[in-house]
Amino acid sequence: MKNSQDRVREVFGVLQNFSEINENSGLTEQDRVRELVHPILEALGFDFSSQKQLLEDSSVRPDFTIDNLPANIIGEVKAPRGYESGKEHIKDYITHEVVENIGILTDGLQWEIYVAEPTEDSFIFRSYSKADLTPVLEEIKESKIIDVKDMYSYHHLEQFISIFSQSQFQRQLEEMDLFGSETNVQALAETIDVDALELLKQEANKKISNLMEQHRFYQSTGFRIGRTTVISISILVSIAALLVERGGIGSVSALLNLYTGLGIVFLLGSAVIGIIGPVMIGDSQKGPLSEFIESISSSLYQMNPQKD
Repeated sequence: MKNSQDRVREVFGVLQNFSEINENSGLTEQDRVRELVHPILEALGFDFSSQKQLLEDSSVRPDFTIDNLPANIIGEVKAPRGYESGKEHIKDYITHEVVENIGILTDGLQWEIYVAEPTEDSFIFRSYSKADLTPVLEEIKESKIIDVKDMYSYHHLEQFISIFSQSQFQRQLEEMDLFGSETNVQALAETIDVDALELLKQEANKKISNLMEQHRFYQSTGFRIGRTTVISISILVSIAALLVERGGIGSVSALLNLYTGLGIVFLLGSAVIGIIGPVMIGDSQKGPLSEFIESISSSLYQMNPQKD
């Protein structure tokens, strides 16, 4: 199994060989296909057919067809000066019913993936991904580079492989199937059962109601504990004042320190119960901790009943 670096080196080798051909010597489109496009397709890991007839009337006969992808991908090759006109050809091909709505347009150096997204009565034709090997070929010709990693344009090769190698192309096809078409999303929405949506809505509302009830319970429990703590401290202060008045200052000082600490603990405990209680207990209102808190809350409520 070849990795991306292997494919970079192979494409570099193809461009090195092509750089020795004089493009001004009447290089035809078929020469370009034979000397550049086909070797690059092989370096990318594609199995392909040349000018495969897709219809009996020969109306769909692209320059090449990719055979080892889970879709019928076609390719159109144009000379550099005819590249723009090739866009119309690729559009005609990929909007045909026997061909996948994805195709490749190339002149051997410029490579571009085009998609035709179906609408209600037509197609939206657009460029999906592209890469250009022209800077790489120019640097090979000018600098006589031997090691591919010495090239300033090395990142162009890496970008090309990351888009057009067989494995990466297949990944893009999977992404297009999942996210690339509004039509697919609409079709999925239409298949969802309305009754199932209603059940989901009811479950969601029930879950929200339970969480709200838990939130109110913990807030109420925290308030009761806090209120009881304040009352207890008030009683302690009154007792301390009485003892101070009678001359028991030494023991009262230690007692005050003890109960002040306990008061702070109770106050912090009430804050914790009110804030993180729902997180600790989760969805269950009748778990062990919940029952413990309820028993405390009930006892406190009996000690300090709320007035209507």
